[in-house]
Amino acid sequence: MFIIDDLLLAPFRFVLFIAEEIKNHVEAELTDETVIRQKLLELQIRLEEEEIDPEEYAEKEAALIERLHLAQAAKLLQEEEERE
Repeated sequence: MFIIDDLLLAPFRFVLFIAEEIKNHVEAELTDETVIRQKLLELQIRLEEEEIDPEEYAEKEAALIERLHLAQAAKLLQEEEERE
């Protein structure tokens, strides 16, 4: 009976596995300080090339800096949890 259950549940487990992997990749990109810093640099270049106006730059810069601070805080929290 357990073999049949495993066979019937395999597609659902696969979907859950894929969803978990996607979540992990998205979370890693959202909290990767290097990616955030790269986006800040790209934003500054767009401002210098006058592709965006200073108001839009200020809004996006504030959001990216907030993300950077959150990523740093998450990293510190994770390091503290690993020490315990």
